[in-house]
Amino acid sequence: MIFFNVAIAKYVGIIINPPSNGHHRLELAPWLGNPNNWTQITKLTLGAPFTYSDPIEFGQRFYRAVLLP
Repeated sequence: MIFFNVAIAKYVGIIINPPSNGHHRLELAPWLGNPNNWTQITKLTLGAPFTYSDPIEFGQRFYRAVLLP
């Protein structure tokens, strides 16, 4: 019998369905209530639904996509 370590990771898939085409900034926050609490994850040019995979290490997260000018 062989024993080995296995790393288990959890991921969440965020589906972004933009109301309009354009350049969006994807952000996350560990809690709501503080408007300065958002952290940028990435910038995307979106014209159709897009799935972003994010590894979850602990706690809850909230996501939003912001249309850039």
